[in-house]
Amino acid sequence: QYDSAVNALGVNGTQDLFATGTFVGVLQVAEGWTIATQGFNTNFFLIRYDALDGTPEWAQSLGNGTDEQGLSMEIRNEGPVVAGLFRNSLTLGSQTITGAGDGFNGFAAAFRPEGSLRWLLGFPGDGFVIPEAMAVMDDGAVWFAGGFSGTAFFNGEPILSDGFFDAWVGKLSSGVTATREQALWSLPGRVFPNPVSDLLFLDGFPDEALFRLLRPDGIACSEAENTKRIDMKGLPDGLYYLQVWAPEKKSFYTIPILKIEP
Repeated sequence: QYDSAVNALGVNGTQDLFATGTFVGVLQVAEGWTIATQGFNTNFFLIRYDALDGTPEWAQSLGNGTDEQGLSMEIRNEGPVVAGLFRNSLTLGSQTITGAGDGFNGFAAAFRPEGSLRWLLGFPGDGFVIPEAMAVMDDGAVWFAGGFSGTAFFNGEPILSDGFFDAWVGKLSSGVTATREQALWSLPGRVFPNPVSDLLFLDGFPDEALFRLLRPDGIACSEAENTKRIDMKGLPDGLYYLQVWAPEKKSFYTIPILKIEP
Protein backbone atom coordinates (compact mmCIF):
# COMPACT_ATOMS: atom_id res chain seq x y z
CA GLN A 1 0.00 0.00 0.00
CA TYR A 2 0.98 3.66 -0.48
CA ASP A 3 4.51 3.80 -1.92
CA SER A 4 7.60 1.60 -2.21
CA ALA A 5 10.80 1.47 -4.27
CA VAL A 6 13.63 -1.04 -4.65
CA ASN A 7 16.90 0.93 -4.82
CA ALA A 8 19.64 -1.73 -4.75
CA LEU A 9 20.24 -5.47 -5.17
CA GLY A 10 23.12 -7.79 -4.25
CA VAL A 11 23.91 -11.50 -4.65
CA ASN A 12 26.30 -13.41 -2.37
CA GLY A 13 28.36 -16.53 -3.07
CA THR A 14 25.61 -18.92 -2.00
CA GLN A 15 23.11 -17.48 -4.51
CA ASP A 16 21.09 -15.45 -2.02
CA LEU A 17 19.60 -12.28 -3.51
CA PHE A 18 19.22 -9.26 -1.21
CA ALA A 19 17.07 -6.22 -1.93
CA THR A 20 16.83 -2.87 -0.11
CA GLY A 21 14.83 0.27 -0.67
CA THR A 22 12.21 2.53 0.87
CA PHE A 23 8.51 2.17 1.60
CA VAL A 24 5.59 3.77 3.43
CA GLY A 25 2.72 1.87 5.00
CA VAL A 26 2.51 -1.87 4.20
CA LEU A 27 4.74 -3.79 1.79
CA GLN A 28 3.63 -7.16 0.47
CA VAL A 29 6.61 -9.52 0.37
CA ALA A 30 4.63 -12.52 -0.89
CA GLU A 31 1.08 -13.81 -0.81
CA GLY A 32 -0.09 -13.50 2.80
CA TRP A 33 3.22 -11.99 3.97
CA THR A 34 3.57 -8.27 4.67
CA ILE A 35 5.84 -5.90 6.59
CA ALA A 36 4.88 -2.40 7.80
CA THR A 37 6.53 0.91 8.62
CA GLN A 38 6.41 2.53 12.06
CA GLY A 39 3.73 5.14 11.53
CA PHE A 40 3.13 7.04 8.30
CA ASN A 41 6.80 7.78 7.61
CA THR A 42 9.33 6.06 5.36
CA ASN A 43 11.35 3.09 6.61
CA PHE A 44 13.90 1.07 4.66
CA PHE A 45 13.49 -2.64 4.06
CA LEU A 46 15.84 -5.56 3.63
CA ILE A 47 14.65 -8.78 1.99
CA ARG A 48 16.50 -11.99 1.14
CA TYR A 49 15.36 -14.16 -1.76
CA ASP A 50 16.50 -17.47 -3.16
CA ALA A 51 18.28 -16.21 -6.27
CA LEU A 52 17.40 -19.36 -8.24
CA ASP A 53 13.60 -19.35 -7.88
CA GLY A 54 12.88 -15.91 -6.30
CA THR A 55 11.29 -17.28 -3.13
CA PRO A 56 11.47 -14.77 -0.22
CA GLU A 57 13.39 -16.23 2.73
CA TRP A 58 13.11 -13.36 5.23
CA ALA A 59 12.09 -9.69 5.26
CA GLN A 60 12.63 -6.81 7.66
CA SER A 61 11.22 -3.32 8.07
CA LEU A 62 14.06 -1.21 9.51
CA GLY A 63 14.14 2.23 11.10
CA ASN A 64 12.49 4.43 13.71
CA GLY A 65 9.74 5.81 11.50
CA THR A 66 11.46 9.20 11.12
CA ASP A 67 12.22 8.94 7.40
CA GLU A 68 14.85 6.32 6.61
CA GLN A 69 15.90 5.25 3.13
CA GLY A 70 18.05 2.40 1.84
CA LEU A 71 19.98 3.70 -1.18
CA SER A 72 22.84 1.34 -2.05
CA MET A 73 24.11 -2.14 -1.22
CA GLU A 74 27.20 -4.32 -1.50
CA ILE A 75 28.00 -7.83 -0.23
CA ARG A 76 30.65 -8.24 2.48
CA ASN A 77 31.34 -11.53 4.31
CA GLU A 78 28.35 -13.08 2.47
CA GLY A 79 25.95 -10.55 4.03
CA PRO A 80 24.56 -7.23 2.79
CA VAL A 81 25.97 -3.81 3.66
CA VAL A 82 23.30 -1.15 3.20
CA ALA A 83 23.97 2.59 2.96
CA GLY A 84 21.20 5.13 3.19
CA LEU A 85 19.65 8.12 4.91
CA PHE A 86 18.08 8.87 8.29
CA ARG A 87 16.87 11.84 10.32
CA ASN A 88 17.61 12.61 13.99
CA SER A 89 18.52 9.08 15.14
CA LEU A 90 18.49 5.51 13.92
CA THR A 91 18.28 2.38 16.05
CA LEU A 92 18.89 -1.08 14.62
CA GLY A 93 18.91 -3.88 17.18
CA SER A 94 20.89 -2.69 20.19
CA GLN A 95 22.88 -0.07 18.24
CA THR A 96 21.91 3.61 17.84
CA ILE A 97 23.44 6.48 15.87
CA THR A 98 22.45 10.15 15.98
CA GLY A 99 22.55 12.88 13.36
CA ALA A 100 24.01 16.36 13.71
CA GLY A 101 21.37 18.52 12.02
CA ASP A 102 17.79 18.69 10.78
CA GLY A 103 18.59 17.34 7.32
CA PHE A 104 19.17 13.80 6.13
CA ASN A 105 22.37 12.21 7.46
CA GLY A 106 23.98 9.03 6.14
CA PHE A 107 24.34 5.56 7.63
CA ALA A 108 25.97 2.24 6.76
CA ALA A 109 24.72 -0.99 8.28
CA ALA A 110 26.18 -4.48 7.80
CA PHE A 111 24.06 -7.59 8.24
CA ARG A 112 24.76 -11.30 8.47
CA PRO A 113 23.25 -13.59 5.82
CA GLU A 114 20.46 -14.59 8.23
CA GLY A 115 19.53 -10.92 8.82
CA SER A 116 21.06 -10.05 12.19
CA LEU A 117 23.01 -6.80 12.49
CA ARG A 118 26.83 -6.85 12.48
CA TRP A 119 27.53 -3.11 12.86
CA LEU A 120 25.97 0.32 12.34
CA LEU A 121 27.87 3.53 11.49
CA GLY A 122 26.67 7.09 10.97
CA PHE A 123 27.83 9.88 8.66
CA PRO A 124 26.51 12.94 10.54
CA GLY A 125 26.46 16.51 9.29
CA ASP A 126 24.79 19.83 9.97
CA GLY A 127 23.23 19.80 6.49
CA PHE A 128 22.77 16.77 4.25
CA VAL A 129 25.17 13.80 3.99
CA ILE A 130 24.08 11.33 1.31
CA PRO A 131 25.96 8.04 0.64
CA GLU A 132 24.95 7.35 -2.94
CA ALA A 133 27.43 4.65 -4.01
CA MET A 134 29.49 1.94 -2.31
CA ALA A 135 32.14 -0.65 -3.23
CA VAL A 136 33.74 -3.48 -1.21
CA MET A 137 37.39 -4.28 -1.92
CA ASP A 138 39.03 -7.73 -1.79
CA ASP A 139 40.64 -6.88 1.58
CA GLY A 140 37.25 -6.07 3.12
CA ALA A 141 37.62 -2.28 3.00
CA VAL A 142 34.44 -0.40 2.06
CA TRP A 143 34.46 2.76 -0.08
CA PHE A 144 31.59 5.24 -0.15
CA ALA A 145 30.85 8.22 -2.36
CA GLY A 146 28.06 10.77 -2.29
CA GLY A 147 27.12 14.39 -1.79
CA PHE A 148 26.89 16.73 1.19
CA SER A 149 26.11 20.29 2.22
CA GLY A 150 27.42 22.32 5.15
CA THR A 151 29.83 20.35 7.33
CA ALA A 152 30.02 16.53 7.34
CA PHE A 153 31.80 14.49 10.01
CA PHE A 154 33.68 11.25 9.43
CA ASN A 155 35.01 9.61 12.61
CA GLY A 156 34.79 13.06 14.20
CA GLU A 157 36.81 14.69 11.42
CA PRO A 158 34.98 17.51 9.59
CA ILE A 159 34.95 18.35 5.91
CA LEU A 160 33.37 21.59 4.74
CA SER A 161 31.34 22.19 1.60
CA ASP A 162 32.65 25.11 -0.49
CA GLY A 163 29.30 25.54 -2.18
CA PHE A 164 25.68 24.53 -1.86
CA PHE A 165 26.37 20.83 -2.48
CA ASP A 166 29.73 19.08 -2.86
CA ALA A 167 30.92 15.51 -3.39
CA TRP A 168 32.68 13.31 -0.82
CA VAL A 169 34.54 10.01 -0.88
CA GLY A 170 35.17 7.95 2.27
CA LYS A 171 36.72 4.64 3.21
CA LEU A 172 36.21 2.14 6.03
CA SER A 173 39.20 -0.08 6.66
CA SER A 174 38.85 -3.87 6.74
CA GLY A 175 38.41 -3.53 10.52
CA VAL A 176 35.41 -1.22 9.92
CA THR A 177 37.21 1.89 11.16
CA ALA A 178 36.95 5.21 9.37
CA THR A 179 40.30 6.25 7.89
CA ARG A 180 41.46 9.69 6.84
CA GLU A 181 44.74 11.31 5.94
CA GLN A 182 46.13 13.84 8.44
CA ALA A 183 46.00 17.50 7.43
CA LEU A 184 49.28 18.62 5.88
CA TRP A 185 50.03 21.52 8.24
CA SER A 186 51.30 21.96 11.80
CA LEU A 187 49.13 23.19 14.66
CA PRO A 188 50.22 26.82 15.28
CA GLY A 189 49.89 26.67 19.08
CA ARG A 190 49.44 24.45 22.14
CA VAL A 191 46.31 22.88 23.64
CA PHE A 192 46.63 21.67 27.26
CA PRO A 193 45.98 19.79 29.50
CA ASN A 194 44.63 16.78 27.67
CA PRO A 195 42.90 14.91 29.31
CA VAL A 196 41.16 17.89 30.92
CA SER A 197 38.76 18.20 33.85
CA ASP A 198 37.85 21.91 33.83
CA LEU A 199 39.78 24.57 31.86
CA LEU A 200 41.36 23.78 28.49
CA PHE A 201 44.10 26.31 27.69
CA LEU A 202 44.93 27.56 24.18
CA ASP A 203 48.39 29.10 23.87
CA GLY A 204 50.28 30.64 20.96
CA PHE A 205 47.48 30.79 18.39
CA PRO A 206 47.04 33.81 16.07
CA ASP A 207 44.33 36.35 16.88
CA GLU A 208 42.14 35.24 13.97
CA ALA A 209 42.06 31.62 15.18
CA LEU A 210 38.54 30.21 15.56
CA PHE A 211 37.89 27.38 18.03
CA ARG A 212 34.92 25.04 17.94
CA LEU A 213 34.31 22.25 20.48
CA LEU A 214 32.25 19.32 19.17
CA ARG A 215 30.65 16.22 20.59
CA PRO A 216 31.48 12.93 18.77
CA ASP A 217 28.18 13.18 16.85
CA GLY A 218 29.29 16.53 15.41
CA ILE A 219 27.05 18.81 17.51
CA ALA A 220 28.85 21.97 18.66
CA CYS A 221 29.21 22.60 22.42
CA SER A 222 30.93 25.98 22.10
CA GLU A 223 32.55 28.30 19.57
CA ALA A 224 34.88 31.25 20.18
CA GLU A 225 37.39 33.44 18.38
CA ASN A 226 40.62 34.89 19.83
CA THR A 227 40.24 33.09 23.16
CA LYS A 228 42.84 31.64 25.52
CA ARG A 229 40.75 28.99 27.23
CA ILE A 230 37.61 26.86 27.01
CA ASP A 231 35.64 26.02 30.14
CA MET A 232 34.70 22.32 30.02
CA LYS A 233 33.73 22.07 33.68
CA GLY A 234 30.01 21.58 33.09
CA LEU A 235 30.32 19.09 30.22
CA PRO A 236 29.78 15.34 30.65
CA ASP A 237 32.91 13.20 30.75
CA GLY A 238 33.95 11.61 27.48
CA LEU A 239 35.51 12.29 24.10
CA TYR A 240 35.22 15.65 22.33
CA TYR A 241 36.84 17.21 19.27
CA LEU A 242 38.41 20.68 19.22
CA GLN A 243 38.46 22.29 15.79
CA VAL A 244 40.98 25.06 15.09
CA TRP A 245 40.33 27.03 11.91
CA ALA A 246 43.27 27.37 9.53
CA PRO A 247 42.46 30.38 7.28
CA GLU A 248 45.27 29.66 4.82
CA LYS A 249 44.01 26.10 4.29
CA LYS A 250 40.29 26.95 4.48
CA SER A 251 39.84 23.97 6.77
CA PHE A 252 39.87 22.92 10.41
CA TYR A 253 42.58 21.07 12.26
CA THR A 254 40.83 18.62 14.64
CA ILE A 255 42.22 17.53 18.01
CA PRO A 256 40.60 14.78 20.15
CA ILE A 257 40.02 16.04 23.71
CA LEU A 258 39.24 13.70 26.60
CA LYS A 259 37.09 15.21 29.41
CA ILE A 260 37.55 13.44 32.76
CA GLU A 261 36.43 13.88 36.37
CA PRO A 262 38.53 16.26 38.55
